[in-house]
Amino acid sequence: MTLSKLKKNKKEQKKQDDTSVLHGFSSGAGQPNQIATMQRKLGIDAHCIHIGANRLGYKFDRIISDGSMASRMSLFNKIHSKYNAFHFYGFPFFYWKTNLKQYPFGYDLFMLKMMKKNVIMNFRGSEVRQQDIFEKCSDFSYADGEDHGLFKDFPSDEQRKYIEFCTAFATSIIVPDVELGSYVPGAKVIPRAIDTNRWGFSGPKNQTKPLILHAPTRRLVKGTNIIIDIIDKLKSKGLQFDFKLVENLHNNEAAKLYKNADIIIDQMRIGWHGVVSLEAMSLGKVAVCYIRDDLTHGLAYKGRLPLVNANPNNLEKELEKLIKNPALRQDIGNFARHYVEKKHDVKIVAEKFIKEYKKKPKPVTPEEIEMYRQLVCDQQIKLLRKQTSLVKKISWCRSQLNKYYILRKIRDFLYKIGIKHIIDFLFRRKNK
Repeated sequence: MTLSKLKKNKKEQKKQDDTSVLHGFSSGAGQPNQIATMQRKLGIDAHCIHIGANRLGYKFDRIISDGSMASRMSLFNKIHSKYNAFHFYGFPFFYWKTNLKQYPFGYDLFMLKMMKKNVIMNFRGSEVRQQDIFEKCSDFSYADGEDHGLFKDFPSDEQRKYIEFCTAFATSIIVPDVELGSYVPGAKVIPRAIDTNRWGFSGPKNQTKPLILHAPTRRLVKGTNIIIDIIDKLKSKGLQFDFKLVENLHNNEAAKLYKNADIIIDQMRIGWHGVVSLEAMSLGKVAVCYIRDDLTHGLAYKGRLPLVNANPNNLEKELEKLIKNPALRQDIGNFARHYVEKKHDVKIVAEKFIKEYKKKPKPVTPEEIEMYRQLVCDQQIKLLRKQTSLVKKISWCRSQLNKYYILRKIRDFLYKIGIKHIIDFLFRRKNK
């Protein structure tokens, strides 16, 4: 290496060391911590904060259990000046998915851009997966049976407003795959990351009686009931295999089970794989997942897919083929591991995000100021309506209380002078 190149590399390293980034605030299936940890190894001052319950036990630099708006505002005021880049996973500081017009939504993104901070909005899934588009694109959409009411609480029109607002104020809009890209026009795809050292190759374990695992976080979304029905059908055929449903386990505990598996089923309804498939492929297991027909090109590598593309219509057939053929399981597992090393290794992904942190934030435009002003106006109007409604209720209560007090005074007066005296007095006047 020449002296000039060495100086250039040192200069670039020094410049890179000046980058400080905060990752937050959702669990993101463990992605924030994996990426932040690797970026520290690459010379970036990166930290990871999670707000809320950490049900699956993912690692973070800091966990804040209090998710109230007061707590979030306090956090924002303390740390907004400590970092020059903010990497949000689906939600910024003041995200209020059921009502975008509730203060202080939008304040954080607007202020960060005013302060010339670099904001990366890394959408993850249901916060941007709009029901009307989802139902058209996925043949196995779960929207109609949506049990936790996300689509009702956060309808498509509101989601599009949220995406538009984030696009205006973020430096980069990122999605982890082409399926989510179909809901966010113009978004850049940076794939999910996997620590291939932690999730080292182990390959299929059981030649004669393979172990099939399914690890749903949300049964409806993953198509768990469909999978269980098909497993029962395969057992009724007399096929030799074991099946285990993995739920509500910390990530470390789930990882131990994955290592002993041969086939890991991800989901049957969304149209793209998640982190579970990545973990399976990194271990050299056979990942089974539904990939939308129009998106398979985004997953193809060296002319083939690194996982088994199955859906509710053909899952039984695909699993039967895998159960009967140990050599096929070994071949798919080997290829999957190779694919993950080349496309999803955490170092590769972390470096791609570092490039996004280096982008120069654009100044706030008059149009964006007007957008934020309109948002604040909408928030204030809604607040005034609530206050007006409250004032009316208070006025009504006061009027009822006044009537009550008047009636009580009349009652007390009657008791005091005695009702008999009043009747006698009235009769005396009538006789006169």
